[in-house]
Amino acid sequence: KPPALLGVSDYAEAVLTNAKIEGVLERVEVETADMRQLPFAENHFDVIVSNWAVHNLKVEVDRQKALDEMIRVLKPGGSIVLADIVNQTEYANYFEQHGMVNVRLQNAPIQDMILRAVTFGSFAPSAVTASKPNIQ
Repeated sequence: KPPALLGVSDYAEAVLTNAKIEGVLERVEVETADMRQLPFAENHFDVIVSNWAVHNLKVEVDRQKALDEMIRVLKPGGSIVLADIVNQTEYANYFEQHGMVNVRLQNAPIQDMILRAVTFGSFAPSAVTASKPNIQ
């Protein structure tokens, strides 16, 4: 019998348990939302971290909506770290085309080579970092 799938509330509980262990529970809120339509105001976050999520949007226009939302809710001068297993060049190009600065593709060449070999080229984790320009 396959293991039971974790529900959203299970993940939220795990996050809050970890926050409690680290002594930061009073500073943590867990919210669930569609990454293509985030329930936050413009210029809300100093830093956005996305880890192995955006690739789950199979259609490019949906991935672009998610990137647009990251840009929208990021404060001027803020940074995005978007780690994923595919599409990193797509993300970097999109960020550059939409006014982000200091866009960089962060990878580990040896790790990438090994993972590409054992997954027949389908799995190569790396990250894209980008910053939103300060408004002058």
